[in-house]
Amino acid sequence: MKKSKKIYYILATCIVFGLFFLLLLVPNKTSGLILDKGQVITPDGQNQEVGFPFLLPLGSENRVTFQFHFSDTDGDTLVIRRPSGNALAVFLNGEQIYKLGDMENPTSNIWNSILVVPLLDDLKSDNFLEIKLSGSSHDVGLSIPPYIEDYRTASNRAGLGKFLYHDLLNISIGAALITGLILIVSSISREPKYRGEFFLGLACILAAFYCLDYTLRLTSGSLAMFLWLKKAMMVAGYLAALCFLIGMELYLTRRLGISKVMIYVTLASVLLIIAAGNMVVLAKMLNYLNVVLLINMAGTVIVIVQRQNQKLWMIIPAVLLTLSMIQMVMLTALNLSYPFVMQYVILVSAVAFGVSMINAYNQLYRENNELEQKANRDPLTGVYNRNILYKISPRPQDVLVIMDIDNLKLFNDHFGHPEGDRLLKSLMETVCSNLRQTDLVIRYGGDEFILILRDSTVEITERVMQRIKNQFSQKKFVDWVSFSYGIEEVGETFSDTLVRADETLYSMKKESKGDSTPFDDNMTIGDDKSQI
Repeated sequence: MKKSKKIYYILATCIVFGLFFLLLLVPNKTSGLILDKGQVITPDGQNQEVGFPFLLPLGSENRVTFQFHFSDTDGDTLVIRRPSGNALAVFLNGEQIYKLGDMENPTSNIWNSILVVPLLDDLKSDNFLEIKLSGSSHDVGLSIPPYIEDYRTASNRAGLGKFLYHDLLNISIGAALITGLILIVSSISREPKYRGEFFLGLACILAAFYCLDYTLRLTSGSLAMFLWLKKAMMVAGYLAALCFLIGMELYLTRRLGISKVMIYVTLASVLLIIAAGNMVVLAKMLNYLNVVLLINMAGTVIVIVQRQNQKLWMIIPAVLLTLSMIQMVMLTALNLSYPFVMQYVILVSAVAFGVSMINAYNQLYRENNELEQKANRDPLTGVYNRNILYKISPRPQDVLVIMDIDNLKLFNDHFGHPEGDRLLKSLMETVCSNLRQTDLVIRYGGDEFILILRDSTVEITERVMQRIKNQFSQKKFVDWVSFSYGIEEVGETFSDTLVRADETLYSMKKESKGDSTPFDDNMTIGDDKSQI
């Protein structure tokens, strides 16, 4: 049964992955007039026919110009999908109609975007279109031919792309940040501090920062600042994969395995990234160092698969991570400009495991809280015991009452301790029914109880105690058993307040001694014995 369920999980996950990938392809759909024939001018001035994909390797001169001729069409909007570069300008019939980023200082992050460019209203029978690209961190060019379509179709498709490529990603980044912070705070509040939750929390935060490389950014400042920002995001990605692996091993196996080796390999890769002197060197390094990233992810999958019998749902992120790695390798090897799924899978997987850990922590907290509640409760009456006194802080606006039962020893001697216990329970039921949830009832010892009424006064408290006394006296047992009490406003110290209330209690007890009724051996409890 469990095996068939596992197969169902795997198949369902593969289907969801495939459907999501197809959804990411929808904004890339081509229609209208496809500009797949034209010329391209390279930095050395050479002019050649364009073929897609056309990508100029990152070097010292990273500018390329695409030129197209087209006749008047029904379309009024140019769509450029996932351009490779860091600045872009569009010219129509010699006039600049669109610009994104600085061509001289290309630091925009536009590679994962779909750009919509409205064309001029007065198109000619023969129009000359130029798309100029400048780059500093990517190969420069176009992998997919641009096309011309009517504005409504183009904007709707681009709007879906913006939601999928940016808005949805930003939501996932926010969820990862919140989850990561919760995991880290919950981990450092317990011993040992550096447990699986801590490293998975770091993985969530680092992965969120790494995934900023997939979002649209109009500028990153100077080229030097862009280089360091790119390094920081790549370092965050490598460390996120390592922390994910460490977190999973500590969480699932309680010890380090593959990560013992990958710690040194990943840190060496990070140092190489930091040492890169320019974007060209960094880009060449990443072509090889990305293997380290994939090994960390593959190691995480192995750990999850080995321990997924503990929690069957863990097979889902394992399958997603595997499929996303396969997709990344295939798209890179075949030089295809399709959207990556890896960034979504990393964030979703980290958040899923984070939420699972938070739920486990909450369950443990609830269990510990229940145990603590039991430790702080009097088993007979159900009210708090005196242990709670060390954990509460009465305020000056509160009122303290100390009370105890008169003649309880005589009652126990004559009717037995089981009846005395029922008497105590009956009194506490009466007390609790007349107090608010914010008030406290504490068994101080034997037949002595402390009441703390929040935000009350002596006059109000006196009325409450009289009401309790009247209700208790109406229960059918011997008339000479009642209770005395002392009321005091909370002063500077709890102990002083308790002493003063105790003095008031004994004054009342002294006055009520004359009301005690002698009894003989034939005396019995009232008829309604069950109410005691």
